[in-house]
Amino acid sequence: MSALEKMRDRTRGTQSINTVTAGYFRSNNQGAAIDGRISDAIRRILIADSGTELVGKNSDPVFERMESSDAEVLVSAGYDHIIPESTLAAFDRAINLHWSLLPYGRGENPNIWSITEDHPAGVTIHEMVPDIDSGPIITQREVSIEPNEDGKNLYLRLIDEQVDLFASAWPNIRIGKYETSANPVEGGTYHPRSEFRELCELSLDEEMTMGECINILRALTFEPYENAYFEKDGETYYVEIEISPEQEH
Repeated sequence: MSALEKMRDRTRGTQSINTVTAGYFRSNNQGAAIDGRISDAIRRILIADSGTELVGKNSDPVFERMESSDAEVLVSAGYDHIIPESTLAAFDRAINLHWSLLPYGRGENPNIWSITEDHPAGVTIHEMVPDIDSGPIITQREVSIEPNEDGKNLYLRLIDEQVDLFASAWPNIRIGKYETSANPVEGGTYHPRSEFRELCELSLDEEMTMGECINILRALTFEPYENAYFEKDGETYYVEIEISPEQEH
């Protein structure tokens, strides 16, 4: 039985909860070709729950529409804009699906920083507060990083885990039946989009270990996007890396 089918069994016969989902699409440098992978899956889960109202990012004006809704729960999935405090306050519960193991990986592109900084990867569902990715944690799941894994492969695995985690947690979230744990700022990490752009620009003179170099290159490998690059004699050169285990040869 799939996670979606299990969720339907758990919610059958329960009271309907109106829900708004924010953020059907992503617009950052990585993942644009697979826009909606997480949001479409979350939509299917929510649509299976009767009484769900869906409001997408492209609604105009989206925040005003959310605030005027009679929905009790806001679900943000793959949404890369800050939701105003007034919008959060319009709901009984506002939750966000973030593809990092908070408090690690706040902000943009957590799959990349998990590889380059060698900290735990994972997925988290948390309550939303005005500060980015800082609300109390509802549930989370750690995801291992394989030595040959690049940024795209890890991203896709994280999204699959996020959808599965949401499908299992949603029946209790929808009725507010859950406990939270702390999401401390201390000991965590945060990276804005500007740091991703800086990471992409490779310095040929920078000194680092071979391991650090490999981790940067594999983290930035995200077909079909050209992320890592260096400049030489007025030309720009893009760099990708492919790592394969011995048994594949």
